[in-house]
Amino acid sequence: MVRSILYSLAPREDVDDLVQQVFLKSWQARGQFEGRAKVSTWLASIAVNAARDCWRQRKGVGTPVALDDLAPLHDERADAAQRGTEARLQIEGAMAGLSFEHRTVIALRYYEDMTVPEIAESLGEPEGTVKSRLHYAKEHLRARLLPAERLP
Repeated sequence: MVRSILYSLAPREDVDDLVQQVFLKSWQARGQFEGRAKVSTWLASIAVNAARDCWRQRKGVGTPVALDDLAPLHDERADAAQRGTEARLQIEGAMAGLSFEHRTVIALRYYEDMTVPEIAESLGEPEGTVKSRLHYAKEHLRARLLPAERLP
């Protein structure tokens, strides 16, 4: 879970280091975990903060990647895999155009399958803020991914 969050939010070259940072921070802060939230929500919060700190240090240099970017391909499925890779690259490009906050809620909702209340708890934001960010992020992605003549 932590690695997939970081892959969708942080520059690829920093993910391994950030995974180690997240687990080190979670181990050091284990006494602060009160058990009111799920462990996964708590770890997601630490991962998002680590990715945000990384972007601040790098000042937004680099592009986040999709989760299964390096999935092995089978010869009999090469055409389907190629189409999937092209679609994944289009989604990555559209995601790169989102703000960090919008990219975060999309990653947590659709890559991690977290609910709006879980995302809100993880980010320390009101549910309304999460819903709003999801709405605007999906609108941005829809506009970038669908041709203008197909938009409703």
